[in-house]
Amino acid sequence: MAANVVDILRAAVMTPGEGGRWGLPILIEGEPGTGKTSRIRSEVAEPSALHLETLIASIREPADFLGFPIPDGESIRYAVAKWAQEVVERGEGLVFLDELNTAPPAVQAALLRVVLDGVVGDTELPKRVRFIAAQNSTEDAAGGWDLAPPLANRFGHLKWDAPTVDEWSDWITSSMDPSDWGCVSSEEQEQEVMAQWPDAWARATGVVTGFMRRRPELMHKMPAADDPARGKAWPSARSWANATRAFASSIVHGLDSDSRDSFVGAFVGMDASYELIAWMAEADLPDPVDLLEGRVSFKHDPYRLDKTTAVLNACIGFVAPEDAENREKRSEVMWELLAEIVDEAADLVLGPAQKLAQARLTKSPCARKALAKLQPILGLVAS
Repeated sequence: MAANVVDILRAAVMTPGEGGRWGLPILIEGEPGTGKTSRIRSEVAEPSALHLETLIASIREPADFLGFPIPDGESIRYAVAKWAQEVVERGEGLVFLDELNTAPPAVQAALLRVVLDGVVGDTELPKRVRFIAAQNSTEDAAGGWDLAPPLANRFGHLKWDAPTVDEWSDWITSSMDPSDWGCVSSEEQEQEVMAQWPDAWARATGVVTGFMRRRPELMHKMPAADDPARGKAWPSARSWANATRAFASSIVHGLDSDSRDSFVGAFVGMDASYELIAWMAEADLPDPVDLLEGRVSFKHDPYRLDKTTAVLNACIGFVAPEDAENREKRSEVMWELLAEIVDEAADLVLGPAQKLAQARLTKSPCARKALAKLQPILGLVAS
């Protein structure tokens, strides 16, 4: 089954981001005339109940994203362009940066903080403003530029293929029918996502942190200066954070495995994504809820610290939060697990133990046993 790019884009705009912001920035690339702009409007913005603000990169100036300097007494303030005023007044929106690789380097540089932090000039955009970009391939773009690595690494990158006859027919017959968009507001959709996010995030962070312990060389792997991949998706601390959010979002939105893999690979590259998926299959990790409920067991292998990392980091997400289900019972199982591991891998136990202690889940005998063994390390950390 091929990845469904539209499903990925819908999931991306309904994914919690860093700092309370919403959305994972995605850049789609395809040939001219394949319906990128129109389908973003009809199949992503409208079903998500988000105002769509379209900006054509080739006709924009740096000031459109940096703000326009205006003297204000002895200082300078930066007034924002009309597009930014519009989304500020609405409190939400989907900003669609079309023809991104027609933006000259100065405009690309001006976009860096806008895409990462949602800041234009002196104005912070509402946290419910998302970003999607589109471009033709560089060879097809009119006056195209390669994306600078800092801007490229802020986006997830997806290939946009020309629609099949069936896909186009489905789109053209439904795009004018508002009943196909759904009537659920964007706020309600966000609430539904947040209700499922903690569990999905715990599972995703367990998987990705376990994989990174196995393949630490993939934490940052910037392509060489002459490599075309430099302007695409590649592994970095930032893109792995986004990939982890993409993984969690795939769980929340029920994406199929191909779409999940493409969503993750959009940020770190498909080579890294395929390695992650292969590692998951080989590691055969237990379900963290089943483990904490005693339905399955886990045996620490000192030669597979990656698996232990994945299990502990996933499980702690189902125990430490104040509203975690069966919290006291699960904390006892967690402490038993940590107590069994602490002698052989105290460094792996330290983080989860500190989180349990911060959550005041330290009353069980197993907790006292594990903490006693960790005390020398905790003392060093405190000093």
